[in-house]
Amino acid sequence: MQEKFDVEFTFIGGEKYTFTDYQSGSYVHVVNEIKASENGWFGVAGEVVNLANVTSAKVIEKE
Repeated sequence: MQEKFDVEFTFIGGEKYTFTDYQSGSYVHVVNEIKASENGWFGVAGEVVNLANVTSAKVIEKE
């Protein structure tokens, strides 16, 4: 079953971007997707973030 998460990225300079209702199998799976991004991008079709400019990420599990 897919769970929903908000994934917030903070960029160099302090700007923030949040993916709302990102669907994944588990919290650990979301974190692994971010950490294992081989091409430096995270997201879904039409909504991606260049991780080279990210200083921090926060994964928030939704109920």
